[in-house]
Amino acid sequence: WKLGGSITTMKGGIDWFLRVGHYALGMGASFIANWDWKDMPDCVFPWGINHPCDIVPKDILLAYRNQSMFFRNIKPKYEEPELYFLVPDSHRLGGQTKRVTEAILRGIDLLLSCHLNFGVINEYSLHKLPKSAKAIIYPIPFCPSSETYHLVADFVRNGGVLYLSGDISYDEYRNRTQQDRLKELCGVRYLRERYPNIAGASEPMPCIQVEPTTAEVLSRSEDDWPVIMTNSFGKGRVFYCADPIEFHDTSPDVYKRFLDFAGVDRIQISPDAPSI
Repeated sequence: WKLGGSITTMKGGIDWFLRVGHYALGMGASFIANWDWKDMPDCVFPWGINHPCDIVPKDILLAYRNQSMFFRNIKPKYEEPELYFLVPDSHRLGGQTKRVTEAILRGIDLLLSCHLNFGVINEYSLHKLPKSAKAIIYPIPFCPSSETYHLVADFVRNGGVLYLSGDISYDEYRNRTQQDRLKELCGVRYLRERYPNIAGASEPMPCIQVEPTTAEVLSRSEDDWPVIMTNSFGKGRVFYCADPIEFHDTSPDVYKRFLDFAGVDRIQISPDAPSI
């Protein structure tokens, strides 16, 4: 993590270093590094924490040192979270990548506004999922590899709780050849798509029409198609939302509903406002 930005005043520089240091500690960073140890003698490049030539410390360096000495007395203890946000890399690394990435970030923002501790993991690291994980949020996967799908299915089969939105019936080549995934994992039978390709809707509606086989329908669209469903699979459970809400939603209500379903505790804040 490299610090940039011009430090135009001594007080501004001190505030900047202390602020970033505390942010880094709070987010679990292992270290922070500044651009320059000293200012350059031949140009205006005021990012150093020592004066040029004679290496006289600036007040910034003293504040930086004092902060370091203070942090040495703090020993953070990492606790594995129960909930993980699984990034759908197979969907992200392809066509419509900008829009898909924005949807993933929107999903993370929705989860942050629910006020709880969670981890983030990529599809290619899913085999390293900690044993502490009890629930996974897997937004807009659409086209995961067979390996990823089987790892997700095994997680649920062994007792995990899964949130899944949109669709999961495309293969890694983006052909709809894996409809059985919906039946096995979500307890629904695929009927037809509501709009073409995997770009996602710009307004609330299920992206595909399905009918339950073993799933229980919790909510329906205005035209009476299932939207939110739950299903038991092995020892675990699946919370399936046929509407890819991460493409358009700004309310964390669906995520909160899933967290209650999964029994994941949230940090109690009053008022329970998403902006806090």
